[in-house]
Amino acid sequence: ITMRIVRNASATVAFYLNGAYIGQQTANIPSAQGTTPGLQITNSAAAIKTIDIDYFEITTTGMTR
Repeated sequence: ITMRIVRNASATVAFYLNGAYIGQQTANIPSAQGTTPGLQITNSAAAIKTIDIDYFEITTTGMTR
């Protein structure tokens, strides 16, 4: 699965899974340029879950001094 998060404007963030648009968020978008990527897994079953991150890339564009 490929997940992509794109900040389209100062108040809009779009989400894609395997290249397909799945939705956007327009509330509570931080105005600072700093980004701290994170991952959360919710285990709703009694079985143990694991996840392996094979590759991670972050690109920041549109920044000014």
